[in-house]
Amino acid sequence: MATLVAVAGGAIACNADRALIPVQSVEDCRRLAPLLDTPDPAHPGYFVKLRSGVDVATAVRAFERAYRFEVSPESEYDALGMFFVAALPKVTLLYVRCNAEVEWVAHEGPPSSVLV
Repeated sequence: MATLVAVAGGAIACNADRALIPVQSVEDCRRLAPLLDTPDPAHPGYFVKLRSGVDVATAVRAFERAYRFEVSPESEYDALGMFFVAALPKVTLLYVRCNAEVEWVAHEGPPSSVLV
């Protein structure tokens, strides 16, 4: 479990490994990107859709560094402005949803209307 600490102009979090994870400003975290679809324990991953104009490759590198997770290798989703993450701790999912570059996040699972 991570601990969120507000600081002037933003926040940091300390995860279970005691690594500091940068978080957008506390004000930005009031705008959570929608979390779509129903969780499926058999499919614990997430699709992350970036806002229009955000470069997927650049954003993925930044997310991997900041939130300490690995994105699945480049896929057909890149052309849709999105990427796939196999699984995320709940607190990391919250930080991803707080990121201003994220339009929405969807649970992995059976075919979703968000991908059609």
